[in-house]
Amino acid sequence: MAGLLHIWVPFLVFAAISIVCHDLVLFTFENYMPTVHVVIKGRVQGVYFRASAKEVADEIGITGWVKNTEDGDVEIMATGNEEQLKKLLEWCRVGPRRAVVMDVNVTHKEEEHFNSFLAIRK
Repeated sequence: MAGLLHIWVPFLVFAAISIVCHDLVLFTFENYMPTVHVVIKGRVQGVYFRASAKEVADEIGITGWVKNTEDGDVEIMATGNEEQLKKLLEWCRVGPRRAVVMDVNVTHKEEEHFNSFLAIRK
């Protein structure tokens, strides 16, 4: 019997540690919400891009902000899950009806927390 304990005790300790670590890793990844910085170039100002982006973000549950830049682009900082961000980026490549999107630059950032999605006016 003592020989069996010698074999099983280390195995059970390892199994318990593995389960705890696995749950910790799953918990961490389940709560992780990526953040992206997006710059949309083209005819994107004066075509309701910011207001439309806010509507889309609110509809799909993304938080962050959108604003016009001084050089005529639109800038977005957005946090959401992978599927939400994918939907937002697909929309950014087209934009609202009157927009002409020429380029969309996406940079992945460290996770940022926002309470809602804001359309910032300068």
